[in-house]
Amino acid sequence: ELMRESMATLEYARQADWQRAAVAIAAFLFIGIALSAVMIHYGVTKPSRQLMDQLARLGRGDLRTPIDAPRATTEIAGIAAEGEALRMSLADLIRDAAAGASSVSRSADKLSCTSEELRSQVDSQRSETDRVAAAMGQMDTSGQEVASNISRVSHAAGDADEAASELRRVVGETVDALKVLAGEVDES
Repeated sequence: ELMRESMATLEYARQADWQRAAVAIAAFLFIGIALSAVMIHYGVTKPSRQLMDQLARLGRGDLRTPIDAPRATTEIAGIAAEGEALRMSLADLIRDAAAGASSVSRSADKLSCTSEELRSQVDSQRSETDRVAAAMGQMDTSGQEVASNISRVSHAAGDADEAASELRRVVGETVDALKVLAGEVDES
C-alpha cells in the first residue's frame, strides 16, 4: 500500500509538473505574442501611418515640409526617401515653371512694344495715304483700295495690340501666382 501511495504521489507530482510546464509555455507564448504586437506597432504600423500622413500633406500641396524617414523597416524608410525625392522634384519643377513664366512675360512685353510701334507706323501711313487720297480726289479706284487695305491692316494691328495686352495681363497673373508658389517652396 505504501507503494501505491508513493506511485500516486509520484503521478500527482508529474501531473503538477506538466501543468506548471503548460502554464509556463502559455505565459511565454503570451509574452512573445505581446512583444511581437508591440514591435509590429512601433516598427511597422506607426511609421506607416506617419509616412501616410506626410504623403497626404504632400498631396495637399505642402511642398515646404520635408518628408522625414520614420524609424522603421528598410522598405518604409525607402518609400519615405522616394517621397522626399518627389517633393524636391516638384519644388524644382515649380521654380522652373515660375522662371519660364517670367521669360514669357518679358517676351509678351516685347511683343506688345512691337505691336504698338507697328500700329503707330500703320496709323502714320494711313494718315499719309488719306492726305494723298484727298489731294488726288477720286482719281483712281485703286487709291481707294489701298486706303481700305491700310485701314484693315490698322485694325488688324489694333487687334494684335489688344491681344498682346490681354496676353501680358494673363501672363502677369500667372507669373505672380507662380512667384507666390515659388516663394513658398523657397521658404521650405
